[in-house]
Amino acid sequence: MPFKERDSVLIKNYSGHVLGLGVIVNVNEFREPNMRYAVDAQFYRDDYIFVGEGNLELFEEVDEEQMEAEYKRIADMIESEGLSYAISEGYVYSSMTHDVELKVAIDKAQMALDVIEEKLSKYMY
Repeated sequence: MPFKERDSVLIKNYSGHVLGLGVIVNVNEFREPNMRYAVDAQFYRDDYIFVGEGNLELFEEVDEEQMEAEYKRIADMIESEGLSYAISEGYVYSSMTHDVELKVAIDKAQMALDVIEEKLSKYMY
């Protein structure tokens, strides 16, 4: 899906984890596909970042009622399964919410749990 200037977008790394929110400031069809979009990212203030379409997702704002329902669903899952199990086993994932800060936190938690498991796997089970 082509994006246009002034679109609010979620910026993802190559693993698909959300890095944060940004606004497209320029689209240049003559750039390499993986650098076509200049984005003003909230998490990187030094300059614009240049990314491809695969690193972007259109940001949709939702009303407070829907956000509350998303929070409740995630909280219920964590309460029933435990935080680390819910995240590591995929019961809780970043696309379950529109809250950008929570998306980033869930993705970071998943990456951290992956590192812990990788480093300690030969000592566990």
